[in-house]
Amino acid sequence: MDGVTKNRWVWSVLLCWLAAVALPPLSAQEKTDGDYASEVHRLFIADQAAREKFESHPGTTFTQAEFKDLTEGDKKRREQTRQIIDAGGLKTAQDYHDAAFIFQHGDASEDYLLAHILASAGVAKGDLESRWIAAATLDRYLQSIKQKQVFGTQYYESGSDPFTQEPYDSKLLTDDLRKTFCVSGQAEQEKNLASFNQHVRPKPFDPCAAGAGAKQETRIGSIEFFGYAGIDLKPVQTILPIHVGDPFASSSIDTLLEAKEEIKQAVMRATGREPTDSAFVCCDRDGNHFLFIGLQGQSSKAFAYSPVPTSSLRLPSEGLDVYDQAMAALFETIDRGNAGEDNSQGYYLATDPKERAVDLKMRDYALHHEDLIRQVLKSSSDVQSRIAAAELLGYVKQSQVQIDDLVAASHDPDWGVRNNVVRALYVLASSSADVAARVPAASFIEMVNSGEWTDRNKSIALLTVLTASRPPQLLAQLRSQALDSLLEMARWHTSYAIEPRRILGRIAGIDDRRLEDLTASDPEEVIIAAVKGK
Repeated sequence: MDGVTKNRWVWSVLLCWLAAVALPPLSAQEKTDGDYASEVHRLFIADQAAREKFESHPGTTFTQAEFKDLTEGDKKRREQTRQIIDAGGLKTAQDYHDAAFIFQHGDASEDYLLAHILASAGVAKGDLESRWIAAATLDRYLQSIKQKQVFGTQYYESGSDPFTQEPYDSKLLTDDLRKTFCVSGQAEQEKNLASFNQHVRPKPFDPCAAGAGAKQETRIGSIEFFGYAGIDLKPVQTILPIHVGDPFASSSIDTLLEAKEEIKQAVMRATGREPTDSAFVCCDRDGNHFLFIGLQGQSSKAFAYSPVPTSSLRLPSEGLDVYDQAMAALFETIDRGNAGEDNSQGYYLATDPKERAVDLKMRDYALHHEDLIRQVLKSSSDVQSRIAAAELLGYVKQSQVQIDDLVAASHDPDWGVRNNVVRALYVLASSSADVAARVPAASFIEMVNSGEWTDRNKSIALLTVLTASRPPQLLAQLRSQALDSLLEMARWHTSYAIEPRRILGRIAGIDDRRLEDLTASDPEEVIIAAVKGK
């Protein structure tokens, strides 16, 4: 392989084993059980997050040096896990499951054999989700000693040759036996193989789910807090009516409103004040929701919103339609598991051809109606028109006026408008360092302290781009004006903690290569300590 590749799909192949990729069912891809006390579980989270970096940045160029960082990180995690094993530190079924995944990403036959034994121990201790990793590690071990895999979990390519599962003894096991280990049957495997050879990563499929592929019950995967500086979280956590693992009927508006009211009452009883926000955010890889709760502590500050516009001006139906088409195409692409984006032009373009065609329609509409889009965003009393205009303004000809209008609209009273505006600025800033340097950061530092989840989420994404060149003044402002908020978010147990950790690492002066490895793991020992000690 040459030194640089731009093909996201090729890198997804490299993530699990230098030339092979295994397809776990949904339930095996991410386990968020709320218990982060186990050291091996933290290593497992780091292992998965290191791979998610490659999966979540389609269209980006990854070098051999970056891939070397991944394999070196894998080696360190195996060494640490080996120490835990030797010390008798694996206690629970979850521990054995997590250790199996870590050793599956080894580079020797002994690693895969140990991973198989660890996964089998997880099953023996009652973790049924370890069945798939037990099968996958056996397949990987067999192929590593030049024998035929038997479950069919491994897919790989060699040079320019098509993907294959060979060597594969597909006749030894029945599909019923495969299903017992949560492995897809041969018909589904053939579909997977065809998808790989079309440069599309197959959608995860869990044959152990009820109805062999039926939608799994949505649950609460994680509960996180923000804005709580000066508040004791324990009373809030104790009285909270919702817990990690609880079922969650995300499709029911009445249920959602009822849950938010219960959270409000519980927070008021514990703190004497209402929460600033309770946001159910979709989703982890099992389809479970994250719950983010904002509290009125010292790290929560009201973000100044502009008055509600009063003009009767509306975006014409043509503009609303092209926006709706783009959103529908985006969700369809996500549902197909083929989401990816190219921000190099300064406006969002999907890598999926069908969605990209609609994005280009938005670009064409925006170029021909720029003045109208600006006026609608500034003055229309119609929220839906402003939401669409916020998206469309990101597609006009790039200029400082465009940037300034988007920054002004970041104070819009509607969260949907602010969401689209900051997203457009993120894409603009991602296109080049010169453009990023032209985006004033002051509003977004304030937004980091907002009591609204979406404000914090989008401002953090934008500030991650704006701090990439490590401008000293901006880093100093973040330290003096938003440090508590950044520290709170860095301690979250979801992937949403990665960008706050990255910003904190830049404030602390940690070099980029080391920081990329640290952001994927618990930052308490290194990143937060470095920020506090500097």
